[in-house]
Amino acid sequence: MFKKLIYGKLFALSLTSLFFTLPQNLEAQSTWSAVHAILQTNCGSSSCHDPGTPIPLTLIGTESDIYNNLVNVAPDNPDAVASGYMQVDPGHPHLSFLLKKMNNGLDPDNGLDNVAQGGPMPKGAPGLSDSDIDLISAWILHGAPQTGNVVDAQLINDFHAGGGLAPVAPIAAPDPSEGFQIHFGSVFIAPGAEREFFLKKKLPNVSQAMEITRLETYIDLESHHYILYKFDSQADADAVPQGLREVTGITEAFVNGTSMVAAWQNASDIILPEGTAYFWDPGTTLDLNLHIRNYSPDSILKAEVYTNVYLQPKQTSTIEMISDLSLFSTLPLDFVPCGANPFCIPNDGQDHTFTGDITGANLSSGGADSLYVWLLSSHTHKFGVGYDIYLRNPGGGKGQQVYDGNYNFEYTFDQGFYDFEDPAVRFFDPDTFVVNANDGFIHEATFNNNGNQDVGFGITTSDEMMLVFFQYTTSRPTIVGVKEQVKQSNLTVYPNPAIGDMPISFVRSNASNEDYIALYDLLGKEVLVQKFPNGSKQLFLDRSSLNAGVYMYKAWSLEGNAASGKLIIY
Repeated sequence: MFKKLIYGKLFALSLTSLFFTLPQNLEAQSTWSAVHAILQTNCGSSSCHDPGTPIPLTLIGTESDIYNNLVNVAPDNPDAVASGYMQVDPGHPHLSFLLKKMNNGLDPDNGLDNVAQGGPMPKGAPGLSDSDIDLISAWILHGAPQTGNVVDAQLINDFHAGGGLAPVAPIAAPDPSEGFQIHFGSVFIAPGAEREFFLKKKLPNVSQAMEITRLETYIDLESHHYILYKFDSQADADAVPQGLREVTGITEAFVNGTSMVAAWQNASDIILPEGTAYFWDPGTTLDLNLHIRNYSPDSILKAEVYTNVYLQPKQTSTIEMISDLSLFSTLPLDFVPCGANPFCIPNDGQDHTFTGDITGANLSSGGADSLYVWLLSSHTHKFGVGYDIYLRNPGGGKGQQVYDGNYNFEYTFDQGFYDFEDPAVRFFDPDTFVVNANDGFIHEATFNNNGNQDVGFGITTSDEMMLVFFQYTTSRPTIVGVKEQVKQSNLTVYPNPAIGDMPISFVRSNASNEDYIALYDLLGKEVLVQKFPNGSKQLFLDRSSLNAGVYMYKAWSLEGNAASGKLIIY
């Protein structure tokens, strides 16, 4: 259990501020008071929900009366009830019928399902403003409390007044015969801010045990990570409150009864090897974790996550895919000075290497004899400059190297540096890569702290992390084989992120192409176009006109686009 508390959840704690204070622009009234006022204003000109009319749902009245009419109350619409909706389902905007009726096209993922659910609200009157709809949605996402300020209304207003980054269209949901889509959002992030949340998520009704064969996820470019956990039992899920839980300190790490499913550091499609799957029982509840930083210095981010879940009835021959995170050694839960800290990186600009063991005793698989490994990856923060993983010899000591952190994300070539934002992900055939669980692995990370203070393990991105993420089965899959996970890339960007005045270079694999690099800001505006020197594989980016922030780059030639990605400049 300790593994689940520390190895799984502490990875998720990475935000700029330890303590979150409510925005100063919020007044004394509660968020529910603001939502109640919206309902009174927009329903006051109509008799649709006046208590003197026969319409069952009443929206005109005192705060207490209307709250009791909405929160955890089933709709009168039979189709909405059959779909599992409440009028307001705390923590679940996409299961809240009131919001679906008011959505007015703002959230393409949260409209009415069919004509049997009636027409939009307010009936016979103009729709609510986008700011009001997003405020109601955010209140529900935060657990729909009756008291307390839980939403920065001014941030939402400023976003819709022209101060927000351009929204991104969601990925298409699977056909209902193949699966369903999970939506985490919307979460509004102020310019330059970094925040992290957990969200307990109910899944659509599933009447039988299922196996998950594919997870396709979109996350914003600014996301540091997104992790999907599942609760081990309904009792474990019930012990956790509904709504967003913000990570404000180390105590948020201690969540009992969860198992990791998968993790992302960028948008990607996880397709499991045939004969393997994640297992979800009927009534499974997920715990979603999102850590996101808004790199824009002046625009508000409306963050969204979409995950397409592809599933099928559980087969007796399918082997469960297990996910694990393994940290370096045993880490202190509070700051400890370098002299007494086993994981401390002094700010001396020198390389410092740390080595740790990963053995069966520390894994979710418990007492399994063998690990049939499918995936290996790594994670550090900004001072990480190298990461290697080795097989561990019987009794200890490094054996064969099986992971080189200097490879590119797709693990197709050695790019000569460790990219902590998009670390290499190496896939194996689990039929042939079998590891003795008692021996396990040795992982080794190198850091170079050129900051202004010593750095140890911590929950901010100014601190450091050292962990391995890997997936495996504990018995041999009946059908094996590695499926292609990502498109091949022929372009390397280094360093990325770039700090200070460091030169940024783009390296292409073929010097004969007439390639160009185009840079775009987060609003899609082209800010720079630069040509590779004739006959050279390397282009040094002209930084004279670039401010700190996040950019999209695109490499292109007369033959079309060659590669694209994100470039972060601090």
